[in-house]
Amino acid sequence: MTRVSYIRDTGGRIVAFRSVGHSHFSPGDDIVCAAISALSVATINGITEVIGIKIREKHLIVGDGLIQVHIPIIKDKMKEGQVQVLLETMVLALENLEADNKGFVSVKEIRR
Repeated sequence: MTRVSYIRDTGGRIVAFRSVGHSHFSPGDDIVCAAISALSVATINGITEVIGIKIREKHLIVGDGLIQVHIPIIKDKMKEGQVQVLLETMVLALENLEADNKGFVSVKEIRR
C-alpha cells in the first residue's frame, strides 16, 4: 500500500507531504502508484517551474517508492496562495483516489 501523508501547520497551511511505498494494484501495471506519482510530481513542478518557488535539494527527496517535499516559507502572499491551491488540489485528488482504491492507498493529514 502507498501511504501519503501531508502536514498542516497551525494556520492550516500545507507545509510538507510524503508518499512512501508501492500500491501493488496490479503487477507490472500499477496505475494507482502511477497516479500518485503523477499527481505528486505535477504539484512539485507547478510549485517550482510555474510559480517559481525554489525548493532546496535537502527538502526534496525522490527515490524508488518515495517522494518527500518540505515547502519553504514564502513571503510573497500571492505566490503562497498559488502554492496552497496546488497542494490542496493534489490532496483532493489523492483523497478521491483513496476512496476509489481502498487498500491500495491511504491519505493522512498531520496537524502541527
